[in-house]
Amino acid sequence: MRKQRIFITTNGCPARILDMRRLIKYFELNNFKIVTNPSKADKIIFLTCSFREFKENESFKYINSYNKFKGELIIAGCMPEIIPKKFREKFSGRFITTKNMIEIDNIFPNFKIKLSSVPDQNFLFNSFKSAIIKFLTELRFSKNYKTFFRKFVYYIKQHVSISDFFNLLYRKKPLAMMRISRGCLGNCTYCSIKKAIGKLESKPLIVCLNEYKNLIDKNHRKFVILADDVGAYGLDINSSFSELLEKFSIIDKNFKVEWHIQDINPVWLIKYQQELFNQIKNGKITKIFCPIQSGSKRILNLMKRSYNISVLVKCFSNLRTANPELKINSEFIIGFPSESWNDLVKTLNLIKLIKPGFVFLYPYHDLSQSDSHNFKNKISSKQIRKRLNYAINFLKQEKINWVCEEK
Repeated sequence: MRKQRIFITTNGCPARILDMRRLIKYFELNNFKIVTNPSKADKIIFLTCSFREFKENESFKYINSYNKFKGELIIAGCMPEIIPKKFREKFSGRFITTKNMIEIDNIFPNFKIKLSSVPDQNFLFNSFKSAIIKFLTELRFSKNYKTFFRKFVYYIKQHVSISDFFNLLYRKKPLAMMRISRGCLGNCTYCSIKKAIGKLESKPLIVCLNEYKNLIDKNHRKFVILADDVGAYGLDINSSFSELLEKFSIIDKNFKVEWHIQDINPVWLIKYQQELFNQIKNGKITKIFCPIQSGSKRILNLMKRSYNISVLVKCFSNLRTANPELKINSEFIIGFPSESWNDLVKTLNLIKLIKPGFVFLYPYHDLSQSDSHNFKNKISSKQIRKRLNYAINFLKQEKINWVCEEK
């Protein structure tokens, strides 16, 4: 009898990629055949992303495309929780949510291997190879090929290093992604992701250490340490992010390793500044992604991201003294409700002061499930676009690398 065939994909963040890899393992263990062409699949699972408007629109584009194939389309990911009403209006099929992935067992009740017994996967990737896969997938749905290839060249230039290309050619070990927790402790008013991912759930320390040791034993030396709220690790299990890094260092003491810290709230960057400084100085931490969102104290208070900007600036400066080559990337939202031009200028002046390696700009997205949806003095789309263009021109003049997904 022919094996059931399944196509599984996502347009989401690294955490959703790890969810995708776990689902692939789940179906492989239950005797499904994984296919790379949705037209040949009996089932199609698409893990959606809705953290910004362009991702929401992109997700619906993929849903409409996958719905045309004969296989049953099952939706997973964050979209069903972030925009529940709009999602149900546009999709009537079966779905599971990010925080309740285990409900996949209800859709496949005859499976002998349950999702709870499938461990998290340490997805391994090369940026060059990932870029090729990403854009080959998008090419399937692209109607403007000229724009598509211009975007592809831009992405390669901004995201892919020469070493990625040669690592692929010479089959060197790629980056290993390690998820240390799920969920978030934050209550950012612009964000609905917490509704989709749930409360903080740290992996047991021993599980993280075993995963790390296993990858070290397999000769992996470069790691992305990630979570939805990476610096919050351990606060729900009587541990901490600093303890985790300290114990990782015991495991890898005889090897030269490299860590990329993915998505650390400035609150934790400040709190664990000394521990991070030590790991940067000894050459382990080489890249940090720290989303700041605004340079205006007033806007940060409205966002419920109330860290001290001057302390954060000193923290950035201090970490760079440990290694001037340290790459610290950041993210900023343009057009948050009631944002004035003065608030925008404060944001741009902060960027100029801290000089991130890369700046990701996003227009404010008014999600109905977010607290900021009820705020007054909303900025019009036209005004947000004007401010984005102003910010981009500023960054160009300052020779600061930037990405704006909607540009």
